[in-house]
Amino acid sequence: IKSDVSKLPAVNDGLIAMLDTIQNEYDNIAGNSSTLTTEEKAVLVSEKNDLKQLLDTIKALKDKNADIITRANAIPTADDGLIAQRDAIKAILDEIAGLTNEQRTILKPTIDALNALLDKAKALQAKVDDVKTKAEAALKGDGGLVSQRDKIKALLDEISKLTPEQKSLLKQQIDTLTATLQSDMKKLKGLDEAAEKLQILFAVGDNADSVTKAMFLANAGSNGTSITWNSSDTNIVTDAGRVTRPDPKEQNKTITLTASIRDPKTNEVIKKQFKLTVKKLSYLEAACKQLTQECAFTFDSTGDTWESVTNKFLLLGKGAYDSTITWTSSKPSIINITSSGNEVVGTVARPENQDEDVILKEKKKKDGATATKTFLM
Repeated sequence: IKSDVSKLPAVNDGLIAMLDTIQNEYDNIAGNSSTLTTEEKAVLVSEKNDLKQLLDTIKALKDKNADIITRANAIPTADDGLIAQRDAIKAILDEIAGLTNEQRTILKPTIDALNALLDKAKALQAKVDDVKTKAEAALKGDGGLVSQRDKIKALLDEISKLTPEQKSLLKQQIDTLTATLQSDMKKLKGLDEAAEKLQILFAVGDNADSVTKAMFLANAGSNGTSITWNSSDTNIVTDAGRVTRPDPKEQNKTITLTASIRDPKTNEVIKKQFKLTVKKLSYLEAACKQLTQECAFTFDSTGDTWESVTNKFLLLGKGAYDSTITWTSSKPSIINITSSGNEVVGTVARPENQDEDVILKEKKKKDGATATKTFLM
């Protein structure tokens, strides 16, 4: 027994793992079921005391671990209020750092949980510090009132998603931002009203989801504001609102028109965007668009044009995209239109006394749909 006790560790680290061995040696000497004689026990009094001291030390080590686990479990894990718990978390981790390696090994799950909470608390505090930095930058007003207002709105929206604890730490910034926003809103009221009232004037039958014709884009707004326009694709819609519809084989095009509304008194600018869908041409519409004076008529006499017709001429009998064309004359006695096969002829009977204006109407058909176009001769 003396030999076994002498081999027990003399340091605290690793003692907890020896609990059963030490307890058995102690019970062998002092336990109720001990088989030693009174004389043997008397000889082993020193060993018994050493074993008792080791058992007391182990109990203290385990009690310390249990106390740390209890205090760690008592720390709230919710985000709200966690910043205030940083010192308590650090204190427990510092306390754990002074324990034995064995104790720290046993406490590893608790250490990991505390470090995770501390990292979360640091992140929450970092967010507060970041918002303070952004608030300071926003309140400088660089870029004008509109820019400042937009930054403050975005920042207040960001703050609205924070925890109550974070908001309480940002109370001064929130109050200042809110007051500045109200002041900016008052100063920009006229510009805001102009932006709210501004609309695009579409051609009859058109709207933002179906644009087929040119639009009217105002260059002046309410409250004395001026307006400039920018298109995201000037090949489809120009900055002046002129429209070029996609070919029938293409798809509808979606573009954005951005209006820059300027207050001449303050030089502040608000931008307003309009998302528009420009409809592609139908095959019939495309065929009509391609039918111009130049391609519709072929004059026999040199020098004849639509402004000066003296002799018979040919008219186009078949349009683009396999569309069929039918011609009528407003004055058949002056220009008489006849068809023979694929050839359409305009026969001219020149008036004797004065020039005559004649309207030629072209009716085009494609896939059951019809469209008309008129030409002055």
